[in-house]
Amino acid sequence: MDGSIQLSVGERKTLLQEVRRGRDPERRLRAHILVLLGDGWAWALIVRMLFTSASTINRWRQRYLYALLAHCPRSLGKHPQALVACDAGLGHYPDDAELLFLSAVLRKDAGDLCGAEAALTQLMTVRPGAHLASVAAGLRGYKARGLLAEVLLQQGLSTEAEAQWRLAVREKPRSAAAWLGLGQVLLAQRRRAEAAEAAARLEGLRGAENDGTALRARIHMARAEFAEAKAQLNRLIAAAPESAYARVLHTHALLQEGKDLEQPRRPAPAAGGGHCFRRRFATSRGRSTRSAGGMSPAGTSRPGVRWRPASAATSAGRPPPTGA
Repeated sequence: MDGSIQLSVGERKTLLQEVRRGRDPERRLRAHILVLLGDGWAWALIVRMLFTSASTINRWRQRYLYALLAHCPRSLGKHPQALVACDAGLGHYPDDAELLFLSAVLRKDAGDLCGAEAALTQLMTVRPGAHLASVAAGLRGYKARGLLAEVLLQQGLSTEAEAQWRLAVREKPRSAAAWLGLGQVLLAQRRRAEAAEAAARLEGLRGAENDGTALRARIHMARAEFAEAKAQLNRLIAAAPESAYARVLHTHALLQEGKDLEQPRRPAPAAGGGHCFRRRFATSRGRSTRSAGGMSPAGTSRPGVRWRPASAATSAGRPPPTGA
């Protein structure tokens, strides 16, 4: 018995609800096993986990605790302490996917691009041991490649970054973050027709439509098609009135066209409450977001809409290059 089963989206959702909220421990265990089988886990590995020793379970617990000790300081902005905890965990478990990914994120944030690249390379090449781990899907694959592409781009290696994003979209065709990163690096290379293809893929992904619209507007701006760019951005601003990035792009379009800054009026808030914003869009005074190809630590980020451009030229808030 290889244990492979096929679960529909509804069946998997029902099983997860039982795992998280069920009152009967036996039913929860059975539901968890079915979810693991549906996710592609080998039946032999699940059996080894079920009939394991107390010392092995303790090692699993230690892996989780090291990751938790690294996450908590990072969430408080204490990156040095988080990196110390992460390195301590890797000293005991050098193949742990979550710790390797978190190490890469922390080193990238600290400017240690070579260290981040080394951690990601190890993450994607080292085969993990057989142990229980709560690892996000794609952490050793397309998510690691997206983060590696960001690191390479910051090193000025746009061709290598493009290659990683292409591998990411090949592995996960519905990864909005990977398509957005690929589209932006193609635009920076003046390959506008290929960037338009990436924009079209984004517009076809649920939840990433506005990312595709923003990318297409930038392509129109690069072609000096300012009327089309402004039309796209007006629709974007109407969909997300508080999006700072959409208004900045609109300003760039007006400046490049040589016209006065005639920003679209912001609609008045409805009586009794403010605007209803879409979940993933940045606001002008709210959350700042990470670059497009990136994700938050340990693979927990939502790899979808990112309102700060991923390219090195624009990640610091500078306008996109006029010739891109």
